[in-house]
Amino acid sequence: MTTFQSRAAAYAAAAAISILFPGLSAAATPAEEAIARLNASPDAFSAVRLLLGNGSPFCTIGREIDKTAIVDNDRNSVLYSPVFRAWHGRGEVTRYTEVRSNVKELFQAMKRTHCQIVVEKARNIAWLVDALEQDEMRYAILPVPLTQEDLRDAYAASLGYANHEELVLAGHMRATNDELHTYFRFGIKTSAAYDEALARMQAQEYSQDRLQLLAFLADEAEGNRRNLPPATIREERMTRNAASAK
Repeated sequence: MTTFQSRAAAYAAAAAISILFPGLSAAATPAEEAIARLNASPDAFSAVRLLLGNGSPFCTIGREIDKTAIVDNDRNSVLYSPVFRAWHGRGEVTRYTEVRSNVKELFQAMKRTHCQIVVEKARNIAWLVDALEQDEMRYAILPVPLTQEDLRDAYAASLGYANHEELVLAGHMRATNDELHTYFRFGIKTSAAYDEALARMQAQEYSQDRLQLLAFLADEAEGNRRNLPPATIREERMTRNAASAK
């Protein structure tokens, strides 16, 4: 067991004792409590920020290709988290400025002030907090770990969707973000509602092509106002278009 693992185990034990015996909570330092919290959710994501220096704002584990930081979807998604953005206060940053191959290299970059803010899995942030404490460097930790659910919503936001559910719905509909919100205007807001509308279009022999569904919904809405079937509305529209093209 490494020195850090020994200290982390001690911190976790101290945190557990403080829960069972609240009167003993003063025995753990703020750093020990933070490390225990981080290690309680090791695969969640967190971040640590140096309170001194002006290095590159955002660093994580990844690789660099042609001077471009390449990271996985989870690490990229953290940048879009409202919680993370509110914490770092630097606006809508959408990319990392530097990457390192492991947590020890991240720590060395922080010591040299090459990295101001590090985003990583909670267990790696716990390691960094311990190392920063040993070097007596001042820092702040993201107060709330980001779960997989948080990251799914953040990833959806990076693609322009409100949340993960919207992204999944768009995938079911095979729709772009703009098309998805057009469906919303027709009251199609669930997979079941989409499937029902598709079946209705096909049953009325309007079209068998799902790409025609938005046109069908528009013609259906107009037909409901005029008490006419959607196919009739489509024929009228096509006749008008043909006449205007002459």
